[in-house]
Amino acid sequence: MANESATESRILLTFDRALLMRKKVIYGYIIRSKDPALQLVEVLTDFAFLRDACMAMGF
Repeated sequence: MANESATESRILLTFDRALLMRKKVIYGYIIRSKDPALQLVEVLTDFAFLRDACMAMGF
């Protein structure tokens, strides 16, 4: 996963802090919640997508 995220310049979302410490990982984020719905809110909020998505949907 570390290699793929580096090769494709993707953000690696994980619970594993050791994975994010690898030299290959350029962009990474520790997921804190175990609940999938809360994970989505966490990521969207932290990456400021929630605001943009809500505005696009008219909320």
